[in-house]
Amino acid sequence: MTVEETLNALNIIPDVKLGNSDFVYAHRTTAVREIYFVANRSEKSIRISPGFRVAGHRPERWSPVNGERRPLAHIRTEGSFDRCPLAV
Repeated sequence: MTVEETLNALNIIPDVKLGNSDFVYAHRTTAVREIYFVANRSEKSIRISPGFRVAGHRPERWSPVNGERRPLAHIRTEGSFDRCPLAV
């Protein structure tokens, strides 16, 4: 049984829905924010629309290279998840 199958069997909702095995993520919660780090393990740029379990929040894209932050556009809410297109 996979981790995803086990979580589903226990009715545990995932923090992130990536839909692509080339991506990994880390999730942290602070007093005021949900922070997700999404990384592409492949050598090519890939477009995905990950779902983050933060419906109702205002997602931003943060660059770890220069610290630049900008709001993400084209957010769509699906249940308790917000999805946004990314090219990573």
